[in-house]
Amino acid sequence: PKRISWLLATVAVERLIDLLALMMTFAAVAICIRGHLEEVFPWMTDVINTATLSITAATLLVLIASLRGHRLIDWLESRLHNPHINRILEFARSFLQGTEAIRSPSTYLKILFWTVLLNLAYVGALALHFEAFDFGKRYGLGLLDALVVTTISTIGIVIPTPGGTGTYHYFSSRALHGLYGVPLEEALAFATVVHGLIYVAFLITGGPGLISLIWRKRASAPEST
Repeated sequence: PKRISWLLATVAVERLIDLLALMMTFAAVAICIRGHLEEVFPWMTDVINTATLSITAATLLVLIASLRGHRLIDWLESRLHNPHINRILEFARSFLQGTEAIRSPSTYLKILFWTVLLNLAYVGALALHFEAFDFGKRYGLGLLDALVVTTISTIGIVIPTPGGTGTYHYFSSRALHGLYGVPLEEALAFATVVHGLIYVAFLITGGPGLISLIWRKRASAPEST
């Protein structure tokens, strides 16, 4: 349970950082395409503003809990001696240990660097797909447009659907069609190819490691008698 709690905390911190980066990128994109965004997604600005406030508040709560939570747990443990409550407190302490990445200011630059690098890789990859589909010559799409489409498409990944299936295609194709005049059928085909290649890449790069991990666990498991 302690290890699970620690892993949950690291995942939560990583997700919050990703979402904050997405909100900041979206703010920049909204400035670049001011007016056009409301025409294609009239509801999006209000939703993003609400999401930004919620994510910022959640991040601040996690940060405060990471800095002060241990003292509260120590205080509760000194006054509550119920074994069931102590288990909950140990789970909470393990969770706080998983948030260590946001306690030290020295890690902020590292987080910022890798977040920017990762997002640049996403944008660059989409720009290469633009070239593969000849969108650069036919519709004048370039690196900045790849940033816009990547940011809007990411909303489809954030929405809890199986692997972004359907939602990614909707946001990507609508952005290409509504903002850049790409025919809807072609935009949807583009989104389908990009989405499929993403998971092919995941399988190629992560599949062998997963198979190796499963194989090692089976090999090390004691044989049943």
